[in-house]
Amino acid sequence: MGTIYFLIHCFIYVALYTLMLLIIVLKNPRLLLNNYPQEIRDQVIPQTKHEIETSRKYLIALAVLCIMYPFVVTCYTSLKYGWQFWQTVLFSWRLMLFVSIYSLVIVDWLVFCTITPSFLIIRGSEGNTAYKNYNIPFFKFLRTLVIITGLSLFNAFVIHIKI
Repeated sequence: MGTIYFLIHCFIYVALYTLMLLIIVLKNPRLLLNNYPQEIRDQVIPQTKHEIETSRKYLIALAVLCIMYPFVVTCYTSLKYGWQFWQTVLFSWRLMLFVSIYSLVIVDWLVFCTITPSFLIIRGSEGNTAYKNYNIPFFKFLRTLVIITGLSLFNAFVIHIKI
């Protein structure tokens, strides 16, 4: 398995992730209100029942994408190349790490914190300094590292289980 193969799947994963985020944000950025800093959430009106239900549906779809794409690609690749358990873990982990770093650097730091396009600003929170707080995405990224490590171990376990 070469670097090009791995990078192709990284970029496919990033493209799917970005597409899902764009669909959610362009529909209504308030659907991601729970992902905004607490200062902003405290400043705006809470989500309506409809927003909560719609948000839940979109976020479940995003979670399924973020879990299933690496699982399917890792399963196919691991079985194709006859990988051992730890090779499978590392492939899955690196794939999810690539998207996590993309999400931190491009989506959170560049787009959300640095550029802060007007369509991301929730009405009633204009001028809030929390939009420029780079620490919040970084600490979410650290939590994500723990989650992707667990998911990678789980993926490898499911792929290598002998029944």
